Amino acid sequence: MPGVAEEEPSALALDQAALLSFTGRYVSDMAVIDISPSGDGGLTVTLSVPPAALEAYKAISDEPPELPPRFTIRITGNEQCIISNGQYKGMKGNFARTGGQITGINFTGRLAIKQ
Repeated sequence: MPGVAEEEPSALALDQAALLSFTGRYVSDMAVIDISPSGDGGLTVTLSVPPAALEAYKAISDEPPELPPRFTIRITGNEQCIISNGQYKGMKGNFARTGGQITGINFTGRLAIKQ
């Protein structure tokens, strides 16, 4: 509805053990996403670009792509997450789970597979 602000989901209070299943390296065609515990109940995300994507990028620019600094995500429930700081604060994503295991993360419409 126009004029109605969407309420941001609340972060779950997860302990370190619960957060570990979300940690690891996730890879898509355009990004490598490294996720580690942040130490404050969240997860730190570090982005990098895989070699094949860097090569493709060279066709349009002599400069490497600018990557955002590390940011923190918080789990909000049902494998959903939200970025809690930085330039993308408020952006939402979700983790994929198969057979009880976290197998991927979806950010910006791209699925990155856990390695």
